[in-house]
Amino acid sequence: AKGNSVVHIHNSDIQDISFSYPTKEEQYRIVILFRDIDNLITLHQRKIEHLKKMKKTLLQQMFV
Repeated sequence: AKGNSVVHIHNSDIQDISFSYPTKEEQYRIVILFRDIDNLITLHQRKIEHLKKMKKTLLQQMFV
């Protein structure tokens, strides 16, 4: 559609479309993967914050 046209989608337009999705086991493994990645990101964020604090402390000690 171009310009100001409004495109309508009807049931008959999509009734023959098929799609696949992961099995329950694959979905479960995907969930575990993302959970583990999220935990890893959290651990790295904590490490970064710790290192930033350490850097700040060491810089303050240098100029005392």
